Amino acid sequence: MLEIGTLEDPDKVAWSLPPSKSHMIRWLALSSQCPSNTELHFEGKPGKDVEDMANCMEFFGAEISRESGKWIIGGNPSGSGDPIGNLWCGNSGTAARVVTAMAAAMGTPTSIDGDDSLRGRDGSALSNALRNIGCNISSESLPCTVEGALHSGSVEIDLSESSQALTAFLLASPRFPHGIEAKLLGKPVSRDYSELTVQICKTCGWSGSISERVPLEPWEVNTPG
Repeated sequence: MLEIGTLEDPDKVAWSLPPSKSHMIRWLALSSQCPSNTELHFEGKPGKDVEDMANCMEFFGAEISRESGKWIIGGNPSGSGDPIGNLWCGNSGTAARVVTAMAAAMGTPTSIDGDDSLRGRDGSALSNALRNIGCNISSESLPCTVEGALHSGSVEIDLSESSQALTAFLLASPRFPHGIEAKLLGKPVSRDYSELTVQICKTCGWSGSISERVPLEPWEVNTPG
């Protein structure tokens, strides 16, 4: 519980808040696939969701130096990982979906898990789409084992309940072995999050755009800085 006493001059209070997990998770996903180092600057201390995502990116071969107010990410565009290992996504649905899509692009078996709350969430929108292009996924929810390799083709992504599947495809597409086409269905319910993903991808060099049919070709991540 956070208790705040009486403030003498509340107009001059400065709060140091943790960095946005929505931004940090997306930046970690892309910077881990960048051929050069990326510096992420922030105030406060990253939350548990961000730490869990960072640990997963290290599994995929990224090197992350954690300093106060700054993380330096050494990317690994080709990806790597131990197929025996487990990726822990904690309570983050976004991290779980992004990590699942990135694991599908690797071609080696990867086990993914999370806490009880995350285990109860339905991941069928993403898993069904990945299965349509050659991925083997053991379950619609966590824990699950994911194994590529992906082939070219088209997938359908339903945005009427969540944009996480679209976010996962966009952030994992730099490592896709082949181009695919994503057909977007339903009325988006979390457009702000998908727009954030698109904005960050474009900042890092993605040249695509969002429409009813989205071509997703492999692309090289170039983070700014």
